[in-house]
Amino acid sequence: MKLSNEEQKITKHYLEMVQKQAEKLSVSILFGRLLLKLGKYNNSLRYFEQLLKESQDEDRAWLEFYIGRAYQCKGESDKARKYYELACNPMKKSDPPRILDCSDPLSKIGDILHERKYLDEALKYYQWALEIRRDTFYFLQEIKANRRVRWQQTEIEI
Repeated sequence: MKLSNEEQKITKHYLEMVQKQAEKLSVSILFGRLLLKLGKYNNSLRYFEQLLKESQDEDRAWLEFYIGRAYQCKGESDKARKYYELACNPMKKSDPPRILDCSDPLSKIGDILHERKYLDEALKYYQWALEIRRDTFYFLQEIKANRRVRWQQTEIEI
């Protein structure tokens, strides 16, 4: 399969984003996510619920997100949506706000609405998540460009 330059950039960005997300998650959360990927939805759900009850160190928002994922995989959309909404709140309220992280639960809420044929509402959630990701991507590109300019300026001054 051949990709255009733009598609290659998008693919590279996506892979970098996935890698960074995996770096942010603890081994405990990655293990629960593996259970989900293996189709062990009930095991994953119990595991994440237990972590949510007992752990002081884990990121509560990501635990709620993955509880939502487990419910969604089990076909329990109402419970999944509840947990996606719960996950988004601490992400938005943290200091600094974790806006990019919030795009994941928003996108999953869009999936639930799409499955239920609430297409207009689903589209709003998808657009919201896409906007966040696009804005973050352009913001990061701007930061990288500014760093390059500063680096080049210091190179010249030396």
